[in-house]
Amino acid sequence: MYNSPREFEACILVNGKPVTEVVHNGQTYIEGRKKTTYELYFRNNSHMQVLVVPSVDGMSVIDGESAGKQSPGYVVDPWSELTIPGWTVNGQEAAEFVFHAQGAYWSDEQTYAEE
Repeated sequence: MYNSPREFEACILVNGKPVTEVVHNGQTYIEGRKKTTYELYFRNNSHMQVLVVPSVDGMSVIDGESAGKQSPGYVVDPWSELTIPGWTVNGQEAAEFVFHAQGAYWSDEQTYAEE
């Protein structure tokens, strides 16, 4: 996914490769296969530093709170990239991102946002 002037690129990586995106009615969708791990990827193709506030299901991957303009983020230098392997546990560890069936009444698993 790019912004219109292609200054920034964001995607989901599975096994180090971007997943296929489908755009429908202005929304971007991907297929997330249950129990598959993934990473978040961001590329800054601009000449400026940018602040990236990554979230999954509306939750900040850094502090687990609802994501918004005031949430903590990562500074990405010009012409640089960032790969986020999972939810921040502490300053040095991350819990993997894993696709789960959200809101599935038949599943005993809950997503991070549902807990």
